Amino acid sequence: KESTPFVYPEDFATISDYEFLLFHQVVPLPCTPVNEPSHRKDEVLGFCCKHCVHAGEWTDGNSISKGSMHFPVDWNTLTEKNFLQKLLNHFMACPNTPREVKDAFGELKRLAMEHGTTAKRGSRRRFIMKIWDRMKRYYGRQST
Repeated sequence: KESTPFVYPEDFATISDYEFLLFHQVVPLPCTPVNEPSHRKDEVLGFCCKHCVHAGEWTDGNSISKGSMHFPVDWNTLTEKNFLQKLLNHFMACPNTPREVKDAFGELKRLAMEHGTTAKRGSRRRFIMKIWDRMKRYYGRQST
């Protein structure tokens, strides 16, 4: 339950284990001329797979996996189920994601289906708004 720039240990009690684990796998996007959309310089907030970063895939600018970079337009984008599924798909297919992380996603999915658990109404939205504010602060934007 260590901190990342966007997810803090105190978040663990407020969201599902799945969402905590999911957003714990991302880090701020390292800025390079290759991945910084020039037409959006003043508004880019992004993150990427921490396992791709740790594997050194960001050093040469040529081996960036586009599936591991995300530039959400607003906090609503982060709440969309297909966006969350896209993140999960990357982590499950990413050769850099440790086996124990992939296994943890599988176990959490199995447990949720087995026990019929769901997140408290509005908890995902509140958590995503926190992540969005943390992203804005990290990149020197005003918090909402």
